[in-house]
Amino acid sequence: MKPQPEGEEAPEGPSTTAMLLTCEDTLEMKKLKGFAGKSWRAFCPKLCMKTEKFIFGTQIYHPYSAICKAAIHDGKIKNDQGGEFIIALTPMPHLFFGTNNNQVKSDSLQVEKGMTDFLPFTVQEAPKVEDIECDTKADDPIFKDPVGMRTYTCPENCSKIP
Repeated sequence: MKPQPEGEEAPEGPSTTAMLLTCEDTLEMKKLKGFAGKSWRAFCPKLCMKTEKFIFGTQIYHPYSAICKAAIHDGKIKNDQGGEFIIALTPMPHLFFGTNNNQVKSDSLQVEKGMTDFLPFTVQEAPKVEDIECDTKADDPIFKDPVGMRTYTCPENCSKIP
């Protein structure tokens, strides 16, 4: 995650599309299963660095790892702010390498066959969420020259408008 620009406030809460996590949540606890490449937008509260849950790996994290702590370790969110990011499933490596990053220690772990039915994960920067109106068209200027990846949300009643 890039440093917070001067004058810009820290994230206050999740977007409407983000899954709320606790500091202790793991893929197994949240029952997040699927295929490599499947992803979810997630939001962590602040101060998850001190959870007693372990994390295993660096850049690719074992499914037993505390998701929010892994996001801090990977630099996608800050401990004192929390925030949003993307959880993406990835193929299982044979070994998870531990490191010390962003004042968080991760452990190494050798994978044993049949250890878990869950895939490991990476954490990625979350695209910006922008609200649009029901009558917004594909050729609207909002979609021209976007800077970075974005997610767009429509009001709930859009599907009822002819």
